Amino acid sequence: QFVVLDALPLNASGKLDRKLLPEPVVERRSFRAPTTEAEILVASVVSGILGVDAVGLDDDFFELGGNSLNAMRVIAGLTEALGVNVPVRIVFDAPIMTDLASRIAIGIRAGFDVASDDAISVVLPLRTGGSERPLFCIHPMVGLAWPYMNLLPAVDRSIPVYGIQTPALTDEKFAPAELGDYMDRYVDEIIRVQAEGPYRLMGWSLGGVLAHGVATRLQNRGSEVETLVVVDSLPIAELTEAADSRPFVDHLREDFSAMGIAIPAGEEIGNLSRESLTSILKAVEGDRVGLSIDRIRQLFTSIEALEAMIDRYGPKVFDGDVIFVSSEQHPEPADAALLWQPYVHGVIDNFYVQCPHVAMMTPPASAEIGQVIDRALRTQY
Repeated sequence: QFVVLDALPLNASGKLDRKLLPEPVVERRSFRAPTTEAEILVASVVSGILGVDAVGLDDDFFELGGNSLNAMRVIAGLTEALGVNVPVRIVFDAPIMTDLASRIAIGIRAGFDVASDDAISVVLPLRTGGSERPLFCIHPMVGLAWPYMNLLPAVDRSIPVYGIQTPALTDEKFAPAELGDYMDRYVDEIIRVQAEGPYRLMGWSLGGVLAHGVATRLQNRGSEVETLVVVDSLPIAELTEAADSRPFVDHLREDFSAMGIAIPAGEEIGNLSRESLTSILKAVEGDRVGLSIDRIRQLFTSIEALEAMIDRYGPKVFDGDVIFVSSEQHPEPADAALLWQPYVHGVIDNFYVQCPHVAMMTPPASAEIGQVIDRALRTQY
């Protein structure tokens, strides 16, 4: 939706004051009511999750206010209603209600192509259709790539998108000693999806450090990396501490809150009570998408171990240009980007999004960042 303004409202610092921006007037399309069994089911589940009174066939899930966490809840609702596992990516491949209902109807007849661990697998297919080279989005500190679902509406549908998630949830044999062990594993997983380059990578928060490390490892193997997008990430622990002196656990709470998950104050991340774990599982409908209390405990234990790995990590030099997106939490938009210069042999193209770090993968910031990524990828067709 677009609103034409004579001038942008600015605050005392001369920056855009988002609070003074007028709300867009959303005009919904002429209403087409659901009629088939699948259409009625989809409309009912989406209506209940989003709190929308009437969901029509031409409505778009994201335009109705849907986001990544709501999408997971829709998947959970459909899975429960149908008694079979529904693919996580289905809402993102088909956000229009009539298309989503059609996919559901086909799945009911022919069966869904999905494993029970689809939502927590190392490679999370967010969008599998499209003829162009895929974009791989590497998880932030929380280990899950779910927040990247909010980028999809802004990224051209010809580009497949895959999330890369921590193996700690699904691979009991994965025992990383260093941050580089994660990167090596992710290189292998990416090559399984796309055997040859050039590759396209992005990451937010810790995901930016991981994406940069994956990129250098791919280059060491002789592969080309044509796109590297780093979203509000600092390269090494010392710089992170200098820029933000808050405890590690506070960053974790912030990252999880971006997914709608509240971590109780006063509890250790690696030793949460069963009550807290149960509350988290319920908040994300985790039992419907392959999560369990034991797996959530496993996830938090692995995250706690990351702190020491991050302290020991030293990035290599990436040979190529980097697109950097900075949040409002840096004194100057270029500050965080410049910290990457010793680790980039190329141009760092800096973009600024006026929102806090924790909100970067939620609307409206996710749409703005998605557009930056989309423009970068489209120049490489």
